[in-house]
Amino acid sequence: MANVKIYNKSIFATVPKTERARSVVLGADPKGKTFLYTNGKNVIMRDVANPLNCEIVTKHSCNARVAKYSPSGFYIASGDERGKVIIWDTTQEEHIIKNEFQPVGCINDIAWDFESKRIAVAGDGREKICAASEDKSVVFYEGPPFKFSKTCQACIFDGKSGDLIGEFGSPAHDGGIYGLSFSPDSRQVLTVSGDKTAKIWDVETKSVVRDSIKLDSQPRSVEHRNGFTVIACINHVVVFEDRQKKFAQAVPYEPISVSISPSGDVAIGGEKMIFSSSPHTARATTIKWAPNSRYFATASLDNSIIVWEPSDSINNYTKLKGAHALATITRLLWIDNNTLLSCADDSCIKTWSIE
Repeated sequence: MANVKIYNKSIFATVPKTERARSVVLGADPKGKTFLYTNGKNVIMRDVANPLNCEIVTKHSCNARVAKYSPSGFYIASGDERGKVIIWDTTQEEHIIKNEFQPVGCINDIAWDFESKRIAVAGDGREKICAASEDKSVVFYEGPPFKFSKTCQACIFDGKSGDLIGEFGSPAHDGGIYGLSFSPDSRQVLTVSGDKTAKIWDVETKSVVRDSIKLDSQPRSVEHRNGFTVIACINHVVVFEDRQKKFAQAVPYEPISVSISPSGDVAIGGEKMIFSSSPHTARATTIKWAPNSRYFATASLDNSIIVWEPSDSINNYTKLKGAHALATITRLLWIDNNTLLSCADDSCIKTWSIE
């Protein structure tokens, strides 16, 4: 095990999730220092003066709808879309659950009495027909059917304003896009797709710079550094140098993510645990080298982040459990040699200090 220490510096929390024809309910603590809202399964507690100072609490097994402080400030009552109300403690770090109820259907609002002894709950009080999908969305069928309009497959946005600048192709690929990477000068973008092709795009014109490159199997992730491009495909690892394909190596596992260190080392995460002592209990979802090549970090479906220091042994690592509770960590990014960012499908970005 490594002697590396990992602690959370800040959280760029998601904003409240909006839904057509449904209001967003906010809660505030009696002292006026923090406010509450929900997104996905999480209840998010944010400091009014410093929004980066926040806490994310996950108590529900489905989407939470509302959370309210008691007048005493000692408890929070939260309700979810399946009708469950959970009352939990605010005075302890563990936020111990005090009680649970299932009074009605989907919870719309909660109100406490002035003594913090009783709550009133507003909900649907009836069943709904809904469809759940692998894209983690739940769709309620009410009213007239809505017609699908348009989706953007490969888009570029302004980093400061968040405005859409343009779209690559119409569509960019015949299959889903599984990975992309900017060139070092940010003038070009490489995309890889389920149609077994890779394309290089000009950022300014949004047009293809080079015709499709046929890959040996479906790509999952791509990384470019110092003239080399490594693509992790479901059955192969493909290497390009100066846009020329050098080789494709068949592998006995399914690669999921790839990262090239500044010194040229390549790390690949996938379905199969290559090291028998691997501390992850599920497949790796993403992997990234630190700028100095001393560390690399991996994230997994087990909600953990591991920082590896492989100079002496591959077993030299530090594991952070529950980095994003009940969420899949999708990307890691090193800001410098001691600062790591993580993002997950809980729509939050967390900053970690590595010492």
